[in-house]
Amino acid sequence: MTLLATLSLALLVSRTAIDPSAPAAPSAPASAPANDQPQASAPQETERPRRATVNGAMKVMDRALETLQGQIEDVSKHEENLALINDLERGCVMGKGLPLPEAMLEHAGTPEAKAELKRVYYSDMLGLLKKLILLEEAVLAKDSAAAKQRLLDVLAARDEGHQHMEPAEQNPFGFK
Repeated sequence: MTLLATLSLALLVSRTAIDPSAPAAPSAPASAPANDQPQASAPQETERPRRATVNGAMKVMDRALETLQGQIEDVSKHEENLALINDLERGCVMGKGLPLPEAMLEHAGTPEAKAELKRVYYSDMLGLLKKLILLEEAVLAKDSAAAKQRLLDVLAARDEGHQHMEPAEQNPFGFK
């Protein structure tokens, strides 16, 4: 057993003596080298889990839409199209459930306008999700003409939703 392994084991045993709920000490591996040379340890994961963001959800949807636009009428890509639509739906549901970024809300001004912007965003995302389900049904039925039209409906809903989120100075109609 190496010196490092011995010290680790001693530390765990002493912690267990102090705190009986502490995890039990692991047994030394059967193939432990007999010398006292320190062994390289596995790198520790220091990455923190990523936080989901509205921007991240939009990127998921954009990637799927970009691919889907080029192949929606291709019946041989049926399974891939269904997977892309699933990505779109997943991104939509994720984005719908996340809070709007403060940078978007600051343009709204008053608390009432911020509440309205949140309501419009949620409503737009819910409408988009409904259109995505209709698109999925058309692709599932292998109806290329209907799928193409449903995709155009999805694109129109996306564009309208983006217009609703533009600050008043960029959108002459302001927040709708």
